[in-house]
Amino acid sequence: MEQCRSIYSMVFIYCSFFLNCSSFFFLLLQPFFSHRANSGEQGAAERSEEILARMEQLYNDGLSEDAKPNVKDYNAVIDAWSKSGLEEAGDKAEQILDRMQELYDQTGDINLKPNVRSYNSAINAWAKSRTKDSPERAERLLLKLKELYDVERQLDLQPDIHSFASVVNAWARSLAYGKAERAQKIYKYMMELYQAGNRQVRPNIVIYNSIMNACAYTNGDDMLEQRRAIEIASETFRDIEQSPFCHPDPITYGTFLKVIATQMPAGEAREKAVEAVFRKCCKDGQVSEMVLRQFQSCATSEQCLKFLGNSGPDIVSVEVLPAEWRRNVIERKTHSYNTSLRKKAAPY
Repeated sequence: MEQCRSIYSMVFIYCSFFLNCSSFFFLLLQPFFSHRANSGEQGAAERSEEILARMEQLYNDGLSEDAKPNVKDYNAVIDAWSKSGLEEAGDKAEQILDRMQELYDQTGDINLKPNVRSYNSAINAWAKSRTKDSPERAERLLLKLKELYDVERQLDLQPDIHSFASVVNAWARSLAYGKAERAQKIYKYMMELYQAGNRQVRPNIVIYNSIMNACAYTNGDDMLEQRRAIEIASETFRDIEQSPFCHPDPITYGTFLKVIATQMPAGEAREKAVEAVFRKCCKDGQVSEMVLRQFQSCATSEQCLKFLGNSGPDIVSVEVLPAEWRRNVIERKTHSYNTSLRKKAAPY
């Protein structure tokens, strides 16, 4: 496979530097271009953008009609930047988005018009860029997309669940003060749109879990901030339970336990919260390895003995827990443990 990619790359470079590129070569290389852009390999984004620039040059110079990029080509490069993990990914992706819009404004060519995927990929690039202003930049693009749909009546640009999920994730991944509140604000705005009739933004468990994650990793130096994170996590959990579309999953429960561990001081209130969440998780049959690890990290030795039959630091495998505690875990991953550490868990 690597040799095949290398051959295609050399062929493309050969074609790019000779002026009489044929339709055959561009048709041949189009799948490679999309694959390379979406591979996530190191340097894939930079190389894909170089190829795109060369295509633009060949077309603009009148050397090859077949080299004319379209919205799929631009989207592939934006998506490549979103998967690059580089700090400048957001800026690079938005620059390409702006170039698409500029070309469309100049030519009126519908094949160059940014679509919802263009915006979603650029928003996702900001969400993953981890720069200080990345959540604000992601949110700004979402609001721009919403304005194009609402104000300019570009009905093909209706924000969808992916648009909002990436912004929520951007806040959750950030180090910003008040990030849990900002993530919840985006969710509430999304709910307003859904209740107003936009079925493209129906909340799912990924959105809820991202808000929980923002709460779990809220900076722990401010007591008011910690208290608010706990409140938002509790509100989010109630929303999930009341939702007709989804139910708490192992990530929900594991992250909620993480919220308790990071945002609540040790004491009776924390012990009660840990036990309440874990009991509910057992009842729902959602105890996964992640849930078990989080429980062991924040429960007292007495609680571990009560639920797991083990009060020490030894790791208990989820496989030795009662089957009903994990009956609804989907595609759970099992891990190898030393058999000497596998002690029978106590039913609660």
